[in-house]
Order: sequence, then structure tokens, then C-alpha cells
Amino acid sequence: MTPQEAAGALVSALGVQFQIAASLLCLGLGLILRRGISGKPWLTWWAASYGAVAIAVSAILIRYYLLPLFPLELLELHESHLVALLYALYAAAKLVFLFCLLAGTWLFATRQPLSRVGLGAGLALILLVGGLFVLAPTELDALMAWQSGFAIPVFLACAWLLFRIPLDRRTRGSRLLAGVCVLLAGLWVLYIPGFLHFAEGSDTAAAGALRWLTGHNSYVDTLFEFLLGFGMILAVLDDVFREAEEARATRLKEVAASEARLSQIIRAASDGIVLLDGERRIVHCNPAALEMLGAAEEGDLAGASFDRFITANQVDELWAPSRRSVRRSGMTPPGGHELRGRRTDGTEFPMEISLRGVGATDAEGFVLIIRDRTQQVQQEAERDRGQAEMAQAARLETIGRMV
Repeated sequence: MTPQEAAGALVSALGVQFQIAASLLCLGLGLILRRGISGKPWLTWWAASYGAVAIAVSAILIRYYLLPLFPLELLELHESHLVALLYALYAAAKLVFLFCLLAGTWLFATRQPLSRVGLGAGLALILLVGGLFVLAPTELDALMAWQSGFAIPVFLACAWLLFRIPLDRRTRGSRLLAGVCVLLAGLWVLYIPGFLHFAEGSDTAAAGALRWLTGHNSYVDTLFEFLLGFGMILAVLDDVFREAEEARATRLKEVAASEARLSQIIRAASDGIVLLDGERRIVHCNPAALEMLGAAEEGDLAGASFDRFITANQVDELWAPSRRSVRRSGMTPPGGHELRGRRTDGTEFPMEISLRGVGATDAEGFVLIIRDRTQQVQQEAERDRGQAEMAQAARLETIGRMV
């Protein structure tokens, strides 16, 4: 073997090893992502495609670099059944790669399940091609050129599916993946004349470039494997990020709608609702509270201390730690306090307040529900007066009977 041939063999051997390492690396990254991201079936198919590439390149490694190490001088390697089986394994694994790539891209782009008919047809084609190469062995260059009949349509179909993704789901990763598929289709178009040796006797620059491309195809394939894997990973991550953003936007809309409904309920409440901060300053009042406290707008009370709306001798009674000493009537609900309130114009009125702390501790804020008891006090006074008059009438009647 001449030094030039030895250098070429070394370059080819290193290229095959690099391609196997790249395939296994992409397979490992795909499996890691699949373990961390659930509910993405296309990720499983894409990871399986790199496993198929690793198997295919391993068959070539065994054929050209491991078999010569064994004492097989009695076998004609180019015609042996072992070589035929290795070529069949290579062809079938390459078809599995293309099938998994197309299936994963279909799931990613359409979000529709795979057809059983399509799965069965793909499996039958893989078995048929593998059987043909076992029965009719061929050379590797012819096999590489033959693959283009499947590779070019599959890469173009993947690019077409990715370009048809709706705009709201189209991401940088999907566009990159589609571009790599188009480049791969073009690469395999160049492989056809290169592996069929159409430029063997030509000295033009194009023929030299074509011979260099086919002579270093393992390195070129390794580069495109990395680009394809990077596009897949980026497409998956962009898709996950987009779904997370959509879920976040949906959640924000739900929270905003819930806050709007709560605001409507608070504004429509007949009782006054006042929100205080930790310093007992007014943060928010509903219209009923504004009317009770004698204010026209919420801005008139914002930042004011709520203590100014309670008579001075009852402020401590409201904020005392112990609630047992607070005066209550039979109509006062648990947690309520009957106090004398003061409006902004200085007039006093009977008021009932229910106090609740906001947050883990009372120091974070308070929610007050206030009621104007003026009408209720008047009704109680009229009832007491009526009862007194009835008692007086009963006493007079008793005295009259005694007389």
C-alpha cells in the first residue's frame, strides 16, 4: 500500500469512528431530553434515528476495519455471506434512520398520531430491502448511490412538513431543522454522481470537489448529523418554551378574569369593604364604604389612617389583642365589633366592624367589613320604646282592675 493510500485509509477510518461517536452523542442527548421532557413522542423517534445511524456506521466499521483483523483468508470477503449481512444491516439501519426521522418530524409538525398503515409499510420496506441485499450483495459505492432514492424524498418531505407549521408554532429550531433537511437533500443529490464515479476521469475543479466530497463523506455526514441534532434539540426546547409561555399567558388571563370578578363583587357589595396595610392606612375602599365614611372618591381616603374614623376612646378597643372585652349585641356576628364611627365631616354614627388579618401575620394588612347601624339602632330604640309603652299600659290596666 502506497503512503497516499495508507493516509486515505486512515482518514476514512477516523471518519467512520467520528461518525459513530457523533451518532452516539446525539442519541445520548436525545435520551436525556426524553427523560426530562415528557409528552413529546417525536423526541423518541428522533433519538431512535441516531441509534439507527450508529448501527449502520458500526456495520461499515466491522466490514472494512475489523474483518481484516481476523484470519479469514479462505473467504472471499466481497462475496461472502458475512459481508452481505453487514451490507444488509447497513441498508436496513439507514432506512430505519430515514423512517424515524420522517415519523418524528410528522409528529412534531402535525401533532397527529402515526398511521398503522404507514408504520406497517415502513417496516415491510425495511425488511424487504435488507432481504434484497442479503440475496444480492453489492459494493458500498453502489449502495450509497442507491440510498439517495430514499434519502432525498425523505429529507424534502421533512422540510416540507416543517415549513408548513403554522406561524404561531414556528420557531427558530423548526426553521433551522427545515434548512438542514434541505441541505441534506442537496448533499445526497451530489452523492449520486460521486459514488457512481461519473467524475472519475475528469480533471475539472467540480470533479475534484465531487471526489473530495465522496472521499470525506464520513466527516461531512458527521457535520450534518450534529447540525440535524442541534436543530432537533433547539426545536424541542423552543416548543417547550412556547408551550410554557402559552400556559403562563393563559394563567395570567385567568387571574386577571378572577380579579375582575372579585372587583365586581366587592364594588357591588352592600357592606363597606376596606383594605388596610400593616400600618392601618387605607389602601382600598369599595363604594359602600366611601358612602358610609362620607367620602366622594377613593382617592380622598387613600393613605389615611383608619383610626380617624373611629371615636378616640374606642380605637384601642378595636385593635386590642384580646377580643373578649369588646361589646357585642345579639345581632353582632362572631369577630364583629360595635363601635362609634366618625365620618369625614365629623358626624358620628353607630358602626359594626368585622376585622380579619391578611397574610401569615396581622402585621401584613387587614380587611375590614363595616356596616352602618344607624337604622338598626333606630329600630331597636323604637322597639324598646314600644315595649316600654306596652309595659306601662299593662301596669295601668292592672291598677285599674285593682281600683
